[in-house]
Amino acid sequence: MPFLIVRNDIAKMETDAVVNPTHPGVFALSGRESGTCGGAEAALLTAGGPGLTEARRSLGTLSVGDIRVTEGYDLPARYVFHTAGPVYRGGIFGEEKLLGSCYRAALLKADELRLSSVAFPLVSSGTFGYPKRRALDTAVREIGAFLKDHEMTVFLVVYDKEAYEISRRLRKDIKDFLTGSRTPERPANAPSVLPAEKDLLTETEEIFQAAFSDAAFPETQADAVKTPARRGEKSGRREKKAAQNSLPADSAPLPQQNFPETAFYQHAPSAAYPASSLRDFLDGRDESFSEMLLRKIDEKGMTDVECYKRANIDRKLFSKIRTNTDYRPKKATALAFAVALRLSLTETEELLRKAGFALSHASSFDLIIEYFIRAGKYDIYTINECLFEFDQPLLGA
Repeated sequence: MPFLIVRNDIAKMETDAVVNPTHPGVFALSGRESGTCGGAEAALLTAGGPGLTEARRSLGTLSVGDIRVTEGYDLPARYVFHTAGPVYRGGIFGEEKLLGSCYRAALLKADELRLSSVAFPLVSSGTFGYPKRRALDTAVREIGAFLKDHEMTVFLVVYDKEAYEISRRLRKDIKDFLTGSRTPERPANAPSVLPAEKDLLTETEEIFQAAFSDAAFPETQADAVKTPARRGEKSGRREKKAAQNSLPADSAPLPQQNFPETAFYQHAPSAAYPASSLRDFLDGRDESFSEMLLRKIDEKGMTDVECYKRANIDRKLFSKIRTNTDYRPKKATALAFAVALRLSLTETEELLRKAGFALSHASSFDLIIEYFIRAGKYDIYTINECLFEFDQPLLGA
């Protein structure tokens, strides 16, 4: 999964690399000996053992935004990326730009080392005093911009929910919907965000929407190399399907096939259903999940890359779905694609049926997804934020 927010101890993340938000000064003056070592750094150095502590000490002074790489030592992670985040001084000294450079430098270093996964804490949001909500916004913006052009699994690790407090009104609306006292209906021709709901959009939502907007997915040479057949397949998939399902205007309708209603229980199993009839019956099966997904991608005018990135799905999983007509996804995966494609509630239920699932009003997870679809809000990050708030599994692979 490209981008996942988890509540965990950063020192326990089993990724290729973890990011250590350290002090820019030399370790002898800023480490555990002086008591100014931040929470995330303290956890990493303690779990990493004496080897990691000494490796950090040997790095000396770091400039804000620098990245230094050491081994992970006793950590589950292979590498530790040490980065010096900015101390927050009211936001008027370029702290946001400096904080963004920490994320960019770490992500580019992970790409340079050809790593497949990296885990970040909320850099500078502890002892350096950076407001957690603003730190989260910067993290989302930089990670989203990077994943637009790169394939990597990125974790944002939060130790508690303090940084993830959704707006009071949004929380109340969802709780009301869960208890059946409010239904966020939206007219078919309404904008994606209703005027009355505009204040529900947080700054982070707008940042994430900008990172994954249509303009963020230009047609690039890299896309053409990765999916050489897709450019000609859009019309090809439609035309092939249309040819199978259409008849000339002057042709007679196909004869209706009648199956004996009593054959299943009047005869022994070996003779109950002749092989030829069973083959005919199977030939009339419905469109599969994979087939419907690819059809909807074409109908929405999206590329495969844009779709799976919007769905928070990695390329390898999408490739499996695309090449296996009978692929059966997990429910969260199917719903992630429904959100990425901005499907209506009816279309979402149809896509779920193709995978063998259904929305249930007995499930808080299903109701939260339905709430956002009815409201016409399809930002998967915002949906995952609310799922996180209500202790539900997140959308994606």
